[in-house]
Amino acid sequence: MAKTDCEVILAGDCGSSSKEVLVTIKPASNQDRTAERELKTVVGSNKIQISFRPRSSFSAQQMKVKVNDVQQSLDSNQQVVVEESGRQTAVVQCDSVRCEIYSEKYGVYVSIDNERVQVEVNSEKSHQMCGLCAFTPQRSQQLTMTDSMNLFEENKVPNQQCTVQEPSWQEQQQHDTCSQVYKHKVKYVTDEQGRVQTCVSVDRLPTCTTRCASKSIRTESEQFRCVHEQQAKQLELIPSIEGEELILTDERALLKMKSARVVRSNINSALQCRN
Repeated sequence: MAKTDCEVILAGDCGSSSKEVLVTIKPASNQDRTAERELKTVVGSNKIQISFRPRSSFSAQQMKVKVNDVQQSLDSNQQVVVEESGRQTAVVQCDSVRCEIYSEKYGVYVSIDNERVQVEVNSEKSHQMCGLCAFTPQRSQQLTMTDSMNLFEENKVPNQQCTVQEPSWQEQQQHDTCSQVYKHKVKYVTDEQGRVQTCVSVDRLPTCTTRCASKSIRTESEQFRCVHEQQAKQLELIPSIEGEELILTDERALLKMKSARVVRSNINSALQCRN
């Protein structure tokens, strides 16, 4: 991908100056990739800012959360509740793995951890969104290096001094090489009564992207949260096939699975990936 030190729009309402949803981030600069960065999420009249260091060990204590430029402290549930006219409109929740922003009213979910930023919107809003995250997974995997430069240019936050640079030949070669990614995996388990359960891994586990296959694997015992078939439908736990694994497509459902029972089960993890 191209490099930039510009603040860029990950997702936002198209064609509207007063956006109900806007998510932006300023990537780490070429000079200091460990420098503190800030993810901004606008939901309605509130601006939520999460400051973090991309390559430091992740913990809730290291994350700084602001709402409308005012520093916030996490409550006993490791949450910050965001209100609008006295009513809850969003929740910020941080743990030892990630920070999440969830707004049911505005239909947006944002997750940030040491590996990536994820933005999801509900189906009613998805066709209204613009930004870097407005591409389907299939389309994003087909982007060329020139496409990525144009995307950064088109999605820069206006009125800032910054640059977009073409990647080096070595980086282009690395881009074409298959590698591991970490995602929540899904497996189906039958309980003692013969009922089918949908189980989602508690942690993100290594897998290979769609265009790649596993070169070597190992079987490990991992923790899963499991719900029965009817509840899985209600939570819309719909997996997709990515590489050789079933992957959870909508991680907002994980917030509703906090109370689901945790079981251990064996699953394959990709050690190496190949074209």
